[in-house]
Amino acid sequence: MHIYSSCGFWKSSVRKGWSFLADEAKGGRLLNLDGSSTFEKLKLMVSEDFGIDLTLINLELSYLPSELINTLEPPPVIISNDRQVKKFLTYVKTKPSTSLCVCLQSKDENPNREARVNFNNQASDAPIREEDDTSNENSDVNSGETYFDEQDIERDESDDEKMSDIKGSKGDNATFEICAMKYNFDYKLVKSDTKIWYIRCTDEDCSWRVRAEELKGGAKCNDIIELMRGEHGIEVSKSLAWDAREYAINTMRGIPETGGAKCNDIIELMRGEHGIEVSKSLAWDAREYAINTMTGKYLIEADVRKWARCQFPGFRYDIRSNNPAESMNFALRSSREFTVIPLLDIIREMITRWVFECRTLSSKNSKPLTTYVEKKIDRRIQKGNTLIVYPINDYRFLVCGDKIECTVDLVRRTCSCGKFDLLKIPCRHAVKAGFSVGRPVHSLTDEKYTNSSWISVYEERINPISVPEVAWIVPEHVENAKFLSPESRRAAGRRKKRRYETVKVKIRSQGSKGSTRRKCSRCEIEGHNRSTCNRAI
Repeated sequence: MHIYSSCGFWKSSVRKGWSFLADEAKGGRLLNLDGSSTFEKLKLMVSEDFGIDLTLINLELSYLPSELINTLEPPPVIISNDRQVKKFLTYVKTKPSTSLCVCLQSKDENPNREARVNFNNQASDAPIREEDDTSNENSDVNSGETYFDEQDIERDESDDEKMSDIKGSKGDNATFEICAMKYNFDYKLVKSDTKIWYIRCTDEDCSWRVRAEELKGGAKCNDIIELMRGEHGIEVSKSLAWDAREYAINTMRGIPETGGAKCNDIIELMRGEHGIEVSKSLAWDAREYAINTMTGKYLIEADVRKWARCQFPGFRYDIRSNNPAESMNFALRSSREFTVIPLLDIIREMITRWVFECRTLSSKNSKPLTTYVEKKIDRRIQKGNTLIVYPINDYRFLVCGDKIECTVDLVRRTCSCGKFDLLKIPCRHAVKAGFSVGRPVHSLTDEKYTNSSWISVYEERINPISVPEVAWIVPEHVENAKFLSPESRRAAGRRKKRRYETVKVKIRSQGSKGSTRRKCSRCEIEGHNRSTCNRAI
């Protein structure tokens, strides 16, 4: 019997339950066990395959029988004797996908101490700082006085590399987001203003947090001007002093210069160091080429699975995107000028109308799939009429006649073209293969595209507030509370109500405008307007 095993450690979450985080560096191993295998034999086999010295490290073998558990609280099953080994093998016969989880712990480690990171140099969920005492967390945040004691901080040696990347730049949100994506951890913002930047782990059970404060003092623009005038005898403008200050701050933080070289800087560089005169357009092209080169290098190092939808291992980006936020932003572009209470009423009325319309459409749909998916499948059926299917076995088929030959697996719901795997909607090859064996198309589609799922999404009702505002019972401390406006500085100029259009959108809008010719409102003839019309009145 072949069993897959991997090294790592268990993690418990209130919302997600128990999950095993594998060590990618050690990889996995395939074990061959039979009914006569003992616990000692299993430990010896695991230690030999993973290269573990049992005299220095304790092995803990465990697994999670998910089919026997219907809640999130039960912990994994620990294998500690021969009887447990036989029960594990019996369970694996009915559930072959069960993995054997190997946890490592040093024999010198204090067992009473809560393990924050594993022994395998695995990156933990707290890559920078951890705080054991979480009892005063809420009070610290409310009072704005969250301090870290060196004795309360636990950090693995493998986190030194991460500390070097973040050191000096904890106050910069963009830099920290890049580091979070690079080292596979997530955080949420608790407090952020001009003086304090405080974040914590998204998992409520984790006590990891980071707090950064603004350093008092620092040179101002006038100080830099006086310094250059007094010590160097040079007069500098206020804008140049500001650029020098920002450059010094970013250098101390470890952040590269935000704007990079400007066109005039590139022209002066080519003229001074190389004696070559370049135009402003050529300098701009050189600047864009350098930025794109650095961006492409970063995307390659960040792993394509984190930013390319077709390479993402899960299905999260198929159902979650920023489209709902963009739609709400556009729908409320005029209502955003109102105060909070009228704005909430408008949002409630609008969502109530939307939910009712979607509920009406879903109830009128008599087909097994949603209207959008049914139209998409109809188009794919027409495109796949000329394809030829060659069966490999009962559920695998070779589909020819397209640009490439594709292999379809109806059980795993995959196709070598990639569309079936990504969207979970049958591609033209899967549709043709399904028709060849009499499989209906809706049986190959994911459940989230069915009409029943569509109806269940909008089955809830949004009811209006039955009590008028004059009859609201407001507590006295709320009524007497004084709320000040946020400490923020409004930018100069007219406020933007629409997002900046991308180049693709601008080209599309210009093309649509250019396709419609102007027509005179007096003679109804194209080519001129009313002011230049020469027809007699």
